[in-house]
Amino acid sequence: MYKILKILILNQVAPHIFEDPNEKIGYGVITSSHWLSYDEELIFEENITPAVQFNKKTRGTIEILKDAKEADLLKMEEETLF
Repeated sequence: MYKILKILILNQVAPHIFEDPNEKIGYGVITSSHWLSYDEELIFEENITPAVQFNKKTRGTIEILKDAKEADLLKMEEETLF
C-alpha cells in the first residue's frame, strides 16, 4: 500500500520516471487513474494563530477565531499584554 502511495505522490513531480515502476508493480497507468479524495471540512481550522512582532522580534502569538470581527480583534488587542 505504501509503495503505491509513494509512487502516486512522486508521479505528480516526475511522471515520466514513475509510470514504468507503477506498471511493473501491477497497476495501470497513473495519469489516467483517480487522485485521492479528501474531506474539505477537515482541512480548515476554526482558529488562526498569528505571530505578534515588534521591531522584528516575535513577542508571542494570539489565537483568534476564523470568523472574528474587527471590533472583537481590537478589543482583544487592548486586553493582551506582551
